[in-house]
Amino acid sequence: MKKFRELFVECGCGHAPVVSLSKVMVNLDTPGTRDEINRNIAAELSRDFAEPAGAWMRIAKVLSFYNIYLPKLDYDDKKMGEKIVALQQFGDRWGMKTDGTNTPPHMPDSPKYYLYFVYGIDASGFYKAFASVTDTEELNDLVASVDRVSVQGDVDPRQK
Repeated sequence: MKKFRELFVECGCGHAPVVSLSKVMVNLDTPGTRDEINRNIAAELSRDFAEPAGAWMRIAKVLSFYNIYLPKLDYDDKKMGEKIVALQQFGDRWGMKTDGTNTPPHMPDSPKYYLYFVYGIDASGFYKAFASVTDTEELNDLVASVDRVSVQGDVDPRQK
């Protein structure tokens, strides 16, 4: 009898996010896990979107396989935008500490990993998006050098 994964690969059902369930691979501290997450995110964002929220929901779906949950976002600029969110695997720790200070949700004290998300309208009038799970050093490099999505057009009339 075949395992589900073997059956899925054999049938050629197209691309679907693949999650390795061994404890070594689920750990976000492992570079291989971050590479796997970024590969799955890139596959989900390879299409055009009617709104940036569609891309954000696709990213949230991929990250939920790794026990990472994203907050809801407000998209201030409809043409293009950039969002950086601190990630906490296996849930956030937030509330009041013993010294009386508050920690808001999705803003841990010393985050180790971030989600960098950028979106913009392309020439066809639909949104293109790019996202990556990074550590602090990679995030600084991305923010300084990435021009992955640029505004080239206006919103498609069918979206108004």
